[in-house]
Amino acid sequence: MKYLVVEDLATPFQIATAGTHQGGIITDIVMEIFKGTHIQVKPITFPVKRLHRYVRSGEPGDWIAYDAKVWNTLEDVGEFIDVPLFTVRHSFLTCAPPPTSFDEAATLTGAQIAILGNFNYPELEALSSRDLLTLVPVENYLRGFNLAINNRVSGFVEMEIRLKYNLKKLEKQSDCLTFVDFSPVIPPYDIFLVMSNSASQDTREFVSNKVRRMRNSGVIDRILGKYRIERNDIPPSN
Repeated sequence: MKYLVVEDLATPFQIATAGTHQGGIITDIVMEIFKGTHIQVKPITFPVKRLHRYVRSGEPGDWIAYDAKVWNTLEDVGEFIDVPLFTVRHSFLTCAPPPTSFDEAATLTGAQIAILGNFNYPELEALSSRDLLTLVPVENYLRGFNLAINNRVSGFVEMEIRLKYNLKKLEKQSDCLTFVDFSPVIPPYDIFLVMSNSASQDTREFVSNKVRRMRNSGVIDRILGKYRIERNDIPPSN
């Protein structure tokens, strides 16, 4: 079974650089699912665009990956496992005086918002298509943080767990940074596993049942806890 891994951009969901794997939330869950079974899991790591070309080439055979139903990036080649892994919410990270909330759409009018390039943000893309805001794709978290810290954008929008993890990892100066809940614009949504269309029904049912047991027993919560960074854990500015 191939396990599809996005290089660099998916931390802490998948932590992999230059083909070296160092765990991650999804990785730990996948390895736990297949531990002690006859199924051998082989991680395959590529940059996101190359990974999508690879999976559509038909070369990988049976594979497992992660996705969200709001993205549905693998709908032509895979199917969702019916039990969600966990829920994510987004934050607006800024060094500018932030709005107290995003309950009014007008608070985003004219904003320049950094987002990770090659990832899907349907709600923001809909607003951008109406010329209400400008999206600024960035190649990595460091670039997004630097733009926010230097007030080159209004804010950097991404999943809160990924923003906090990468701030800690990169030891970015953070005394000016403010997290504002972005749920009124991007509602919280679930992350799921996806398996190739070629995977057997028995394997799908095994994975679905194992995910359900891991959720009910608290295993997934414990894995999440390994990678969750609290605000006061982020290094302050020197």
